[in-house]
Parts: sequence; C-alpha cells; structure tokens
Amino acid sequence: MTNVRIALALLVVSLTACIRTARPPATNVSDRLADLAFFAGTWSATVEDPRNGERSTLTYRVEPVLDGEWLAGYGHSPELNLTVRDMWGRDPISREIFRTIFDSQGIYGVIRSAGWNGDVLVLEGEARTDEGAVAVRETITRTGPSAFRAVWEMRTGDTWVTYSIEELTRAAAPKSSRPAP
Repeated sequence: MTNVRIALALLVVSLTACIRTARPPATNVSDRLADLAFFAGTWSATVEDPRNGERSTLTYRVEPVLDGEWLAGYGHSPELNLTVRDMWGRDPISREIFRTIFDSQGIYGVIRSAGWNGDVLVLEGEARTDEGAVAVRETITRTGPSAFRAVWEMRTGDTWVTYSIEELTRAAAPKSSRPAP
C-alpha cells in the first residue's frame, strides 16, 4: 500500500509540475511564418468534385502552435465522413513553405512551395495511399481579406486533373455571451 501511495504522490507532483510549466497556446505566428498568418482562424468551406459535381461542406481551423513557429490545422467534412489534420511550416534550410497533411482514411501528403506570387500560393508534392503515391498540386488564391479558393489536382500521366475545388470563407467570431456595458 505504501508503494501505491508513493506512486500516486509522484504522479500528482509530476502533473502539478506539468500544469505549472505548461504554456498557453501561441496566439501569433512567428516572423518567419508571417506570410501564412492569413490562414489562422476558422473557415467554412464548400467543396466540389468537378469530375462528378458532388458537393459537400468542410470546417477548417488553423492556429499557431509551439510558440507560433508552426500552424496546426484541423478540418472535418460530415458528408464525406472525413477528418484532416495538417501542419504548416517553413523549411529552415530551403526557406520553402511546406504543408504535411494526414486524413482519417490513412492518406498523407507533403506539399511544398517557394512562396506567394501575389495572391497565389502553389504547393506541389506527393500524396500516399494504400494504392501508391500520386503527384498532387494545391493552388490557393486569396479572393479577399477573409476568403480563398483552393484547387486540388492530381497528376495522371502528363495531365493535371482537378479533383477538388474548395471555396473558403472566414467564419465570424463567436459573439460574447456577456451583456453589453
């Protein structure tokens, strides 16, 4: 019984130390990710597969993490029964923007870009599935201060085939539940 008490006491002390030293999540992106700060926030999206006209919705949230040195994204589409996690960052050597994406179907991908060209960011790389690897490209176009379009393509032979067009709009911040002064 004494060993159990000692173990529990150590657990409590460890948890207390973790709680005391835990830092709040970053609220700002670092200087090296300043050009990606646009993505921070919560987005509502309509998604269309132009190959068959199917439409769905998506909620996507991006927030700075690890002292603002990275952006973490979380997306969910109830119609597609799909959840996505991603991390945005900048390669410290090449200075390229990169995005690593994981989804609830076991697919993951890594895409990279040299950076923005005006309001357009083109990321290219590879996605991997049970069926193999496929070259993919995401072209993001800022269409306003709170909106962007993301067009996803996959390489089929010598041709890029569009498989997803996403129109995203920044979701309104939730209203405070406190009465006005």
